Amino acid sequence: MGMKILLILTTIVLLLFGNSCRKDKLDGEVLNNPALVEELYSKAKDTVVFNNQHLVPETELYRDFFPGKPTSSKTNLQVLLWLISADSSSISGKYSVTKLYVINNNDVWISEPNERNDDYLPDYKSHYVSINGPQWNTGLKVDVVVAVSDISNSKELFMIARDQTIERIE
Repeated sequence: MGMKILLILTTIVLLLFGNSCRKDKLDGEVLNNPALVEELYSKAKDTVVFNNQHLVPETELYRDFFPGKPTSSKTNLQVLLWLISADSSSISGKYSVTKLYVINNNDVWISEPNERNDDYLPDYKSHYVSINGPQWNTGLKVDVVVAVSDISNSKELFMIARDQTIERIE
């Protein structure tokens, strides 16, 4: 009987501790990995071509310090990503965005962005969002690398948006 109670109490403590630690957990991970940074820079291009369509990335990075937020002093990085057809033709659905890498010197935040459907977005743009990133300083310039996979053949290509500023929203 005593062992059973101890097991139940231990389980409750682990569940409570585990859940409280997850609240502020990053989506994705931050690595200090110079080799990965070098590899991403060597693979990434400003424009990639899928099915004769030239795609370019456009990003906005920010941390939200707007008053009234419960944790306004500890806001995490958020990235808005748009893939844009360079000639404004409708974007084909033959690719998927698999990873987003935000590079700050040798630190890399790796996330899996979620696609956002927006009825007001033109056909030549697609929109993705990554949230709960690291709490890097605002005003900092970073590079954003996007991994895009061709659905038809699983070929992965990388595109880059250089010198993107992390903005502060208040």
